[in-house]
Amino acid sequence: MKANLIRMKQFCCVGLLFVSISTQAQMLDSLSGLAVQGALTGQSASSAAQGLSLLKQTQILQDLNQVAMEIKMTYMNGYQGVSKASVLGQPFQGLSWSIGSDTARQFYIELSDLDQATCRYLATRMTSAQKVQINTNGSSADQCQQTNTIRFVFD
Repeated sequence: MKANLIRMKQFCCVGLLFVSISTQAQMLDSLSGLAVQGALTGQSASSAAQGLSLLKQTQILQDLNQVAMEIKMTYMNGYQGVSKASVLGQPFQGLSWSIGSDTARQFYIELSDLDQATCRYLATRMTSAQKVQINTNGSSADQCQQTNTIRFVFD
């Protein structure tokens, strides 16, 4: 009888060991699945943020081209008196910007508080401007810093 009791205890211990190993394996499997899902979610969020940033940059470039063409068509004989009031609609949503005449034959559009990625994007893609001034002293996209002011001069 004592031998049977000892065997029953051994059987219970072995049974508990198998159950705990199985439970640990399932827990590890669940945790690894959650880790993979978290990594994928993080990458998706990062991709979405990059997409929105590129969309914003493209919209700014589009607004620059549209405002420049509008001013050129409106002020064919000189750019004196060019101001924000000269522009239809509400371009450059959420940005600090200004516009004015540089000389009688030139005008500028200036965008302030641009991040480095947007600065580089605009500096390399705005080809219709006669001159690009980055932070008042540079013209190369390499001059872009954390916060930037870009002036696009048109004729």
